[in-house]
Amino acid sequence: SMNGEPYLADVIAQDPQGFFGAAHVAAYGAKAGFLVKLIDAGERLTIQVHPDKRYAKEILDSDYGKTESWYILGANREDIQPCIYLGFKPGVTREIWKDIFDRQDIPAMLDCLHRIPVRAGECYFISAGVPHAIGEGCFLAEIQEPTDYTMRTELVTPAGLRIHENQCHQGVGYDKMLDCFHYDGVSLEETLARWRSEPVCVCEEAGGRIDSLIDERQTKLFSMRRVEVEGNSRTRDNVILRETMRLSRLVSDMLELSRLQSGKTSLERSAG
Repeated sequence: SMNGEPYLADVIAQDPQGFFGAAHVAAYGAKAGFLVKLIDAGERLTIQVHPDKRYAKEILDSDYGKTESWYILGANREDIQPCIYLGFKPGVTREIWKDIFDRQDIPAMLDCLHRIPVRAGECYFISAGVPHAIGEGCFLAEIQEPTDYTMRTELVTPAGLRIHENQCHQGVGYDKMLDCFHYDGVSLEETLARWRSEPVCVCEEAGGRIDSLIDERQTKLFSMRRVEVEGNSRTRDNVILRETMRLSRLVSDMLELSRLQSGKTSLERSAG
């Protein structure tokens, strides 16, 4: 920890019921059900893919896959246009991808994916099985399922760092690693329509607005909202209080609905 302060995970472990409630702990233990990260890419990150729930359960013996979403915060350099690489282009098959992987032809790998310039305020949903990479200079917030299962197809990073094979295939071997990808590439236009999430305003009043970025349009695994505040402190506080109360009601409603449906405590999703 920094400056002798405990990590958040350690604090939660001391009192999980105080953080999540007894119902959540009974269903999931001390796990939140999601992870949040800030990623500041000093170089392009390696091309990768994450397992869906079926693959995670059958191959990795995990109850969680790694579906995720990105909220673009901006660029970490003024002289660069941040970008992401997302989804196969049409026609990329397992055979083609394996041949490129075996040859470690990195330019060809990148050419198989859509390169998408991004700007602050945009949000992208990254479904498990969809290949992707974060471009150099991109600064973003990531919310995801609570695992770090990552399959990497580049054996050397752009900076020249050799990656251990277990960090590439997570111990399942390269052949099974290739099965983690979904080979259903589409055009750039359809890729953006599928994976770039447009904000939906759920509340606007004096003091700001609240937009839903990730919700049941994409997944039930987590959600993401953007709160914009303006004006004096009282009107800003009203907007923040409204969203805080919404989250509290959401968790309470989820617990009550689960209790009524199953007769025991379980949560259908984690609220992000």
